[in-house]
Amino acid sequence: MAIFTIAFIATITLTTIYGFYHPDFYEKSCFNVGAIKHQKQYYRIITSAFVHVDYAHLAFNMFSLFSFAEYVEIEYSSKVIFLSFLFSVIGGGVFSLINNWKNDNYSAVGASGGVCGIIYSSIFLMESGSVNLMFIPIPIPDVVYAVAFIFVSYYLMKKGTDNIGHDAHIGGAFTGVIYAIYVIPWVFEQEYLLIMAMFIPFVILYLYDRYSVR
Repeated sequence: MAIFTIAFIATITLTTIYGFYHPDFYEKSCFNVGAIKHQKQYYRIITSAFVHVDYAHLAFNMFSLFSFAEYVEIEYSSKVIFLSFLFSVIGGGVFSLINNWKNDNYSAVGASGGVCGIIYSSIFLMESGSVNLMFIPIPIPDVVYAVAFIFVSYYLMKKGTDNIGHDAHIGGAFTGVIYAIYVIPWVFEQEYLLIMAMFIPFVILYLYDRYSVR
């Protein structure tokens, strides 16, 4: 059994519920650009992953976390799950900070960056070849999912109309891939075409949109 994954989900659930009833704790835990940038409250990058907006947000993230982390923990170790989540939360938070640097009021909560990191770690660490998602009755080839998720998230991030931290998803996903390569370096040699298909077009699009003269 994936004991660590279950305990980790329980920890996030309990801190989230505590935040529902303690607004000060919730507010101090949120990811907030102004607080991080001006007050140097860097801890918010990590603590924001342990609080959620509501029960639906919590349930979706925890279900997704369990669905992917369980098998990775059994195949590898609890250390791999913990570090994949931690590094991906940081990666997602740093990318969110960079992407929203000029907006001191930008705030976000949720474990989505860490969850996306674990999902992408599992794609490269586990040899299933497909991803199963809720409400979709057939498995999605992992190659299709890996590339499509990044670019759908990029489009929604750029659109910015749904109050979801898509930049944290992207940063977390890329960090998850990098961590998977660290765990088993031959992954890059075996899957370099897929990794390049994710990274290179995204970097080109992002830099073009960010720095092109309008």
